[in-house]
Amino acid sequence: MAKILAFDVAGEATGWSYAEGRTLKAYGKHISNIRKPKGERLYAFYVYIGSLLEKYTPDIILVERPYIGRNSGVLTNLSKFIAMIDLQAYSVLKIEIKPEWYIHSRAVKRIMDLKKLKGNNHTTRDKYNHNKREMVRKVNKQFGLKLKFNANVSKRYNDDDIADSIGLLVTWWKMQGDKTEN
Repeated sequence: MAKILAFDVAGEATGWSYAEGRTLKAYGKHISNIRKPKGERLYAFYVYIGSLLEKYTPDIILVERPYIGRNSGVLTNLSKFIAMIDLQAYSVLKIEIKPEWYIHSRAVKRIMDLKKLKGNNHTTRDKYNHNKREMVRKVNKQFGLKLKFNANVSKRYNDDDIADSIGLLVTWWKMQGDKTEN
């Protein structure tokens, strides 16, 4: 049975979920103190990732691939946090994250069947919040969870990053068909 750890990486809050076969077993998030220096934040993330890898010893590590069209500063920042996962995967487990384990957010949205916000008068922020709300709703329904999302509060109080990581697991399972054991 494959042990899978999935990450929705962000500089402020990284959601993660763990599954054995096709059964969700655990989930959580790492909150980064954005007031701290970047090096300190990266090191804290590095240590946190190491502890997850030691606890769960996954065979597969899924990471949401950053959208290339993002602001170059955001992409650079995300790449640093993703590099911490790469480093710890090798340091703790002696495994390399395979290219197919990086899953594009578009694939997740397609497989999770996230519907676009109707109408033409919506801001980018409206669309972002709609997608977050929809992912949380779908994951809650599929897994019987009580994750929450409120666009007006901080990441510390929201579970959208966790829902996104669970969406990665579902996407992986569907992409694998019957290849992932139960």
